[in-house]
Amino acid sequence: MKITKELIDEALDFYRIDDPDYVRLCHECVDEIKDDEKALSHVKALCDVIFTHDALEERAKYGAMTRDEIFPGIKSPYIFNIAFFSGIHMHKENIKKLGFDDYQIEKHRFRPHNTLTIHPEGALFATVRWASLYVRGDIIEIGSLQFERDEEVFGKEVRYPNLHIHIPAKTDFSPEAVTRSLKEGREASDRYYGKEYHDRYCESWLLDPYLKTVLPETSNIISFQNRFDVYDIKRDGKEDVLNFLFKAKPDCDLNALPEDTSLRRKMKAALLRGDRLSLGKGKLIEE
Repeated sequence: MKITKELIDEALDFYRIDDPDYVRLCHECVDEIKDDEKALSHVKALCDVIFTHDALEERAKYGAMTRDEIFPGIKSPYIFNIAFFSGIHMHKENIKKLGFDDYQIEKHRFRPHNTLTIHPEGALFATVRWASLYVRGDIIEIGSLQFERDEEVFGKEVRYPNLHIHIPAKTDFSPEAVTRSLKEGREASDRYYGKEYHDRYCESWLLDPYLKTVLPETSNIISFQNRFDVYDIKRDGKEDVLNFLFKAKPDCDLNALPEDTSLRRKMKAALLRGDRLSLGKGKLIEE
């Protein structure tokens, strides 16, 4: 595996990242690892995991490891950033292969930019795991929603292609906007991925049945929740609520959480009471 400053600069240009300090830290990371075969082997191992569609078990394994365990001996905090940027040629090839239009290409530049610049102290594994969906071409964005191409494997041969729905931050979550995105998203996913990716699912804290006890039936969240046949209530959703609703870390001071919206006030109260918050998984009820 060969990683050069020219390759990284190509990625930074594509994702429109031009902050001088950010660029400098990327270059310093390249200088640290470019001639270190052992370090490059660790980077390649990570890339094989995040850029391979079927590497679900491996991604779960890496998710439980620390940065030092994944990259022993590497000092640069930008090593995850460099690993992601090394996939720039794959990203461009997949965009061309799938025939993405200008709107999708713009999203494929904009979303990784946002994701890879959230942590100025260096990206996390969770950061590049999410952003790798774009490199693999496994996600499209239509209006208020994102649709992730996925496949579940049963045994050695039975594959179940499907789409997972994600909700971007600061999206128009009105029922009208969601309905429009679902309709246009069906047309787009058929065009880019094929009609075999038909069934659509969502797994989110937004599908937690608990929300129906604190939000009115007229709320946008409940309207969204009612579109799904929620059949599974999974692990503790506290971390997701803190992350997506409050932009806070799991070890934050709950008393210091903002209360600037009705939803935040209600969910902060729930967190302080220790109410059980969960992730709901549901299948979209197609009209």
